[in-house]
Amino acid sequence: SVEVKYGPYRSGDIPHSLANISKAQRLLGYTPTHGIKDGLEEALDWYWKNLK
Repeated sequence: SVEVKYGPYRSGDIPHSLANISKAQRLLGYTPTHGIKDGLEEALDWYWKNLK
């Protein structure tokens, strides 16, 4: 278990995110190929293998 400590907002912080891919889906035919869990696992694997 990790204790989360929140501090004051800093310049440039994003207070919230309303990410929505519906426009990309509609205009570009975009369909995600990875869920968040699989995408993060794949990215972390790549970083561990390629960044030294």
